Amino acid sequence: MIDRSDLDRIFYLVAVALITAGVYLSSFYSYILFHSLVEIATIAIGFTLFILAWNTRRIVPNGCIHLIGVGYAFAAFIDLFHTLAYKGINVFPHSTANLPTQLWIAARYLQGATLCLAPLFTRRRVNDTATFLGYSGALLGFAVTLATGHFPDCFIEGKGLTPFKVASEYVIIGMIGLALVLFYRRREEFDRQVFLYIVCSLGGTALSELSFTAYLSVYGFSNLLGHLLKLAAFYLIYRALLATGLTHPYLLIFRELKAAEQALRRERELLEERVAERTRELRTSQEKYRVLFQSAYDAVFIHEVLADGTPGPFIEVNDAACNLLGYRREELARLSPLQIDEPERRDKIFSVMQALARNGQAAFETVQVAKDGRKIPVEVSTCLTEIEGKKLIFSLVRDVTQRREAEESLRRLTDLLEERVRERTRELEEKNEELERLNRLFVGRELRMAELKEQLAKLQGSDALEHA
Repeated sequence: MIDRSDLDRIFYLVAVALITAGVYLSSFYSYILFHSLVEIATIAIGFTLFILAWNTRRIVPNGCIHLIGVGYAFAAFIDLFHTLAYKGINVFPHSTANLPTQLWIAARYLQGATLCLAPLFTRRRVNDTATFLGYSGALLGFAVTLATGHFPDCFIEGKGLTPFKVASEYVIIGMIGLALVLFYRRREEFDRQVFLYIVCSLGGTALSELSFTAYLSVYGFSNLLGHLLKLAAFYLIYRALLATGLTHPYLLIFRELKAAEQALRRERELLEERVAERTRELRTSQEKYRVLFQSAYDAVFIHEVLADGTPGPFIEVNDAACNLLGYRREELARLSPLQIDEPERRDKIFSVMQALARNGQAAFETVQVAKDGRKIPVEVSTCLTEIEGKKLIFSLVRDVTQRREAEESLRRLTDLLEERVRERTRELEEKNEELERLNRLFVGRELRMAELKEQLAKLQGSDALEHA
């Protein structure tokens, strides 16, 4: 079943087709009638675009619409005189086909310049005074050059189009091409349907100008085709700026708001993506911290500092802390460092708190009392930090029982070694004394033997002298 909107669309297309066919068929009856109908329709569209642009200039931030409305109105004003000066109308009895052709070129130059300038104002408003002064100056310049005969000839009876007219058509086509490029670069500023209408209108205008480069008679087929294409181009720009604007006003009037909403949506999606990514990073970091915290060999205690400067209950402890003191995690959550230490060592805890307040960190050795009364020698490294307005103390507690036992064993071994060294020294000293005594005895004996040998030698000498 065809719904209401499809029926309206079909009826609309049929109506446009019938009107176009009727305009075309009028050319068989009278080309002047056909030309007048086409020009009157385009002139009406031009002035209608001006009415839309002028009455919405305060609320539509897109200056492109305003500039097209004003520019097409001035071009339509020149087209009005082009229609009245057309050959066969006889409003200007002494004019030839050259005058309407000159007026046509003047209007198309103005239209081409408007289409080139319009995309430059898609994000800003236009100054009404400067716009009217500019277009009025251009219109006055065309009028003066036409009245004084300084505007180049565009059509010569019996010869057809002049080189200036043909070259001008190609220049205007180039201007339309430039406008198409500029509109394409700013396509994001327009609704997709509006942009499509504008592109088709520019294409129809370019084809219209191309057809006007080849006719020999102002009543010829090329001239007829050019006017039909012009009518289509004006109708498409009408659909883009007026019909679409009235049917769906937000497409034009609230285009900036829609673009801002889309930009905001993109920023929100980007922000959500960044938040999700950051959340994943935080979860990964938190998991790493949890694994490190729970798998640490040393006991870790985290507790808050109360308003009076005393340590509050433990906020978090790891498994090593529970194993060290013999408490369950739920039990430690209700206790503070003051409650798990001996009363006589609480002064030391207060001195540590004062040191933390001054320096933010401290290291010391103490004896920690376990739940079962065991006294455990520990080495403590602690620091004071502030997180979200709360003062927290992080303490790393290491059981040094084995180290103390090892130190004690080393001390005992050292003492034993020193004792053995002393005993060995005494033994060596005694042996040295014995050796010295024996050495003295040996040296004495050697001296006596030397004396005996000397005395024997002397006796043997005296005997020899007596026998001689």
